[in-house]
Amino acid sequence: MNEFKEKMGSMITTPMTREEALQILNIPKESEQPNIEPDKVMERFETLIEKNQSERGGSFYIQSKIYFAKEFLMQDFPAELNKSKFNPGEAPQQSESEKAE
Repeated sequence: MNEFKEKMGSMITTPMTREEALQILNIPKESEQPNIEPDKVMERFETLIEKNQSERGGSFYIQSKIYFAKEFLMQDFPAELNKSKFNPGEAPQQSESEKAE
């Protein structure tokens, strides 16, 4: 167990910053947009995760950076706004036509 902690500790350098999370999701910095809208964060998250699917030659590393950037930016918003078909452990969101069936 101690060996595992040592390996993981060497992989983790510093926590993600707000600036880095914005850059990963390609959202303008605070100076240009002081209040980030949760819908914009989720839209960028879903677009980038979709483009980086393994079936399309995407990278798990890139997907994890996108996921953690989204999690960092969404931490101040209610949990119900942080739902996506790509969130692990959550059911995919249904479209209005699927709900009507």
